[in-house]
Amino acid sequence: MLWAHDEHELERAYRVRITRAAQTDDTLRQLVDHTRQTVTLQQREAKAVPLIPVTVDHPGFTSVPDGARYPHTIQLVTDSLLPADTDEALQDSAQELFTDLTNQFGLD
Repeated sequence: MLWAHDEHELERAYRVRITRAAQTDDTLRQLVDHTRQTVTLQQREAKAVPLIPVTVDHPGFTSVPDGARYPHTIQLVTDSLLPADTDEALQDSAQELFTDLTNQFGLD
């Protein structure tokens, strides 16, 4: 048997929970909408602007090479470096990474 005081407390507790659930639901909707807008904006920006290779000539002038490709993303390039590698092995690794990156732009 519930007393009137207990019923009032129970009703108040339910109202508080319903209010909190509604606030949480609104906050979650706002977060999802914000995330969706951010992702959409990033996708538009990523697709709209291709990467342009710019080279620097000896006296410091910049130019875009003829026949260069303009990729929208750069593919991952990797190489392994070991602490015990010689200077020559490190230079070879650096050259391989450089070549892999420049090939994505059509630069030889």
